[in-house]
Amino acid sequence: MKFLLALRNLTKTPLVLIAIVTMIAYSVFITQKLYQEQVIEPWKKNILLHVDVTAHMLEKEVSDYFTKIKIDLKNIAQQRNILQAMESGNKAETEEAQKNLLEKWPLMNGALLLRSLGEYTAHSENFVASDLLRQSSAGEYPAPAAIKLGSTWTIYISTPILMDKTRKIVGSLLVSYPANVLTKSIKKNRGDAGFIEIHQTTRRFSPKAIFSTGKRSTDLKKTVPITTLAGWELSYTAASSAMDDIPKPMTYFLASLAGITLLNIVLIGLLVRYSLRLTESIEKLFRASSISSTDLPPEQLNKLVAEKLSSIKKVVTTNTPVDSNTSTSSNQYPAEVFRNYDIRGKAQSQITTDFAEALGKTLGSRPGALDAPLAVAADGRVTSPELRAALVKGILSTGSNVIDLGCIPTPVFNFGIHHISRVNSGVIVTASHNPPEDNGFKIIIDENVMAADEIAQLAEAMHSAQWQEGSGHCDKQDVIEAYCSAIQEDVVVTRPLHVIVDCANGV
Repeated sequence: MKFLLALRNLTKTPLVLIAIVTMIAYSVFITQKLYQEQVIEPWKKNILLHVDVTAHMLEKEVSDYFTKIKIDLKNIAQQRNILQAMESGNKAETEEAQKNLLEKWPLMNGALLLRSLGEYTAHSENFVASDLLRQSSAGEYPAPAAIKLGSTWTIYISTPILMDKTRKIVGSLLVSYPANVLTKSIKKNRGDAGFIEIHQTTRRFSPKAIFSTGKRSTDLKKTVPITTLAGWELSYTAASSAMDDIPKPMTYFLASLAGITLLNIVLIGLLVRYSLRLTESIEKLFRASSISSTDLPPEQLNKLVAEKLSSIKKVVTTNTPVDSNTSTSSNQYPAEVFRNYDIRGKAQSQITTDFAEALGKTLGSRPGALDAPLAVAADGRVTSPELRAALVKGILSTGSNVIDLGCIPTPVFNFGIHHISRVNSGVIVTASHNPPEDNGFKIIIDENVMAADEIAQLAEAMHSAQWQEGSGHCDKQDVIEAYCSAIQEDVVVTRPLHVIVDCANGV
């Protein structure tokens, strides 16, 4: 009966009922937020820690495996029959020694004993093996390297052959393994869970996957460099079963949920008690004025209750003036053009000359901008020249200096940042792979591409328009010749090449 009476009184005090519903809804929101912070986020951290530990464990297995192979090859190179074959130069002895190696080490798919680099390059265009042999011929122990021959990847290792006493280099041992030999180093710890991929990075080339095993079923991934293999890295992606194996930490959340529930019970009890007392006070008021509440229809009773509540409730209205001068136009610099790593949008509508000039003023006014000039360049788009001119104008107006690299591709611009000694930052007018009607800016500050949070700060600085004033100067510099020379010095051509160049729509 008391419960039914409490419900009846709540219907007579709608404000109290609204307060209870609002409190319950807010409690549900807080509970969901706490569940995310106290359960889901720590659980994900534990999973990521598991992925990190597993990735480093696998990396150590691969690293140790190849360290052992290199030690074994170094010992093999000191065997008496190999030293005799190298010293005598007898072809039959050399072939017999190679045959014995392949029989003793069945994992190898090739073994060559070479007295000089010329013996190999005379009948092979394998530039990876040639480079390893060049290093071992000079007495070095180069790190293993892989190359794709046909549709499969092969790992090559080379070691110098030294005479016992004189330590004179008499030749090189070159062996090759199929990439799937990596399975031997990781199978025992991996089991059948997760996805493993090993990449090799060579100079000026993006990483190439030379080996993979398992199935990719989640996005929980960790990539670590392989310490003993220069340019190699291992990526481990956890299996979905890993999420089931790691329990969710529920202790703190359950304690918080109990506290929220208890607080709700207490507050709802107080509100119900308040509702009962308020109804009793109203009924006493009706009796004092010889009005029986039971004689009134519900509509009139609700009206009287509302009037009573309004008579005891103090309403404070605060008017806060708005300073119109603090507002800024969000259309001046559209938010959508500020991307994660660059600025891109429709040329002449979003990316305008005013936009470019404001960007130049903002970059020229950043802390430390006066210490070194900014490199500026542009791609071959029709709108790029006028945007570059406006950008330079903005930078110079702050007192900062500019080095104009001209109309060049983005890789040449990146090279220029590193090549010119007094430059470590710059901007190139380009929209990358976007269609020709777009344009934008790629920005490098202190030899690093701007990240998402830095782009956001740049947008705020443009809106604030707090720019320095000064008069900088602009110098032109050509880095194309230096760029081409750097490529020529870096690339080793083992045979004549026929080269076709297709500029397409680029610079």
